[in-house]
Amino acid sequence: MKGEATEAGTAGKVVVGLSGGVASAVALALLKTQGYQVQGVHLDLFPRPRVPAFVAEGCACLRITGRAAAEEICRRLGVPFHVVPLGDAFEERVVDAFVHSRLQGEEPAVCFRCDAGLRLQALFMAADQLGAPLAATGHFAVIRKDASSEQVHLHPVSDSETDQSWNLSGLSQMELRRMLTPLGGVPLEMVLKLAREFDLESCLAKPGPTRVGACLMGGSGEVEFLKERTPAALRPGGTVKTADGHTVGEHEGVYRHYVGQRPAIQLMLQDPEAYRVASLDGFLSEVVVDRKENLGRSWFAGKGTRWIQPVDRLRSLSCTVRITPGGAEIPCIVRHFVEGAVHVELQGKSVDVIPGQPAAFLSAGEILGGTIIERVVPQGEERPPVPKG
Repeated sequence: MKGEATEAGTAGKVVVGLSGGVASAVALALLKTQGYQVQGVHLDLFPRPRVPAFVAEGCACLRITGRAAAEEICRRLGVPFHVVPLGDAFEERVVDAFVHSRLQGEEPAVCFRCDAGLRLQALFMAADQLGAPLAATGHFAVIRKDASSEQVHLHPVSDSETDQSWNLSGLSQMELRRMLTPLGGVPLEMVLKLAREFDLESCLAKPGPTRVGACLMGGSGEVEFLKERTPAALRPGGTVKTADGHTVGEHEGVYRHYVGQRPAIQLMLQDPEAYRVASLDGFLSEVVVDRKENLGRSWFAGKGTRWIQPVDRLRSLSCTVRITPGGAEIPCIVRHFVEGAVHVELQGKSVDVIPGQPAAFLSAGEILGGTIIERVVPQGEERPPVPKG
């Protein structure tokens, strides 16, 4: 593995990603007390002149005070401090990707994409450059390593409110092998107590919102932000239809709507209050509505699937799937196709099956891998044939 040092004196080297918040600070302090040769790395997402104020103010990861806090944490603990500039990469791979997904009618999981697709990859590269075989974060997730087989196993923590294993489900076995999550299994109350014991409270950045995707999703300025970033030709209006194809209204752009929400437009229906957005199609510029009780989906197609544990791709897999962080595990059957494509049949229905969202596969309390929901079948439409396992 690139960056895996074997010479004497380097086995204990680890870089720790520091946001300036309490979790990563305590993770750094714990590893130092355990004898690791630690170095702090702050992944700096500034400057981004085109990102509006509501983005920076709405997310704990984007606090402008984070860098100063991270540097003070390292100074207080007596460890080296490094900064990796990621402003341009963040804008291209997270912000721009968010814009494109919303115009297509998807609902991207921003934290998942930022963690697995940008920040952790940058942390691994920093570890390589600093000669460290290991990288650590403040994620609340459990990574267990099998000494005999060298396989690693990713598990959620017991507290679903703090569990962040979902954000790591898109990593590979090789990537997880070099990761440490020292807070896995540590209750949040204990983390706060340890921050006091390590005398770190006064130098931490002020806490921000903890809601997933707060940096880009759900802010009061989101619609204006999308309008500023894209020409009007990419944001056409269109028709609002019922699931059975009847036109019942018009909309000013699919990017203004989210699946499951009550449409903020007038519907030509007898009981419009009973209807919710069922699906969004950016290509056809259509918003489909259906009665609230019909929103559940029983299967979806996934793309970009990555497996942490080996699976037989010539057979179907019976496991469970978790579609939202801390959400319920739903029994399912996974059937594999080429290039990371899967069909997932749920043993029941879920209203959380939405294109753009990640889904994590689990078995016996262990995360096996993850996928990105690409397509769902509209209510009443037959799913395409899939190969038998």
